[in-house]
Amino acid sequence: MKNDEDSRGTKTIFGNAIEKAVSDLFGEHVVPAFNQHLSCFYNITICDVFDNPTVLSEALYKNFQSVTPTIERAIAKRFYNYMGIQFTPVPGCTLAGYVEIAKRLIAGNQHN
Repeated sequence: MKNDEDSRGTKTIFGNAIEKAVSDLFGEHVVPAFNQHLSCFYNITICDVFDNPTVLSEALYKNFQSVTPTIERAIAKRFYNYMGIQFTPVPGCTLAGYVEIAKRLIAGNQHN
């Protein structure tokens, strides 16, 4: 039960990081439209993309194209900050890569 609560909390924090990054980069008015886009075209909520970040990357590219890597780094940086993880940019790393790194770091911290 505790792991389910931790997982939901992490997903919510990731969703908050996404919304904050999109808001900071494009304005608060873009966040509801982007959430709606995820729901309508990908049948996924902002909090559920933590389990499938490639869907988010696809949606980001469809909407923002060449600036997607910048948005992904902004999301990862905010998520790591919210989770208390040191963010280190990795050249060529995608959002999915940053999420996998975070999952390993979070799992490692839970075992300590």
